[in-house]
Amino acid sequence: MEAILGCDSEAFQTFISYHYTYNSEETKSGAKSMFNMMKQTNPESLALKFVDHLGPFYDIYTRQVCSDELLSELLNDEDLYTWLNLSVSTQSTIKCMILDRMNHEDSEFISQELLRTVSKLV
Repeated sequence: MEAILGCDSEAFQTFISYHYTYNSEETKSGAKSMFNMMKQTNPESLALKFVDHLGPFYDIYTRQVCSDELLSELLNDEDLYTWLNLSVSTQSTIKCMILDRMNHEDSEFISQELLRTVSKLV
């Protein structure tokens, strides 16, 4: 978990790749368990990692997984519990980064996912 949330981008990329649709259900289940553990123990770092990996220098699959499956799920849980428990500073950073990514995203699908996330947070 420390490696995934740390400075090593490769560990996070591997974690993201376990969410791709062509992986086995067992692999996805393990990734989902790790996601839930990180969501409980360090949601701020996890959310910031997801938003950071929405940048144009990451491949479309990484951006899609971060926007659709993970960031949306992390921030839009029941009653916005995770979002409301993030620090104001982290919330502000995430808002700014999502809006910036929406303005520079080439993929209509990813833009729509980010728009849905923003709509739910509003």
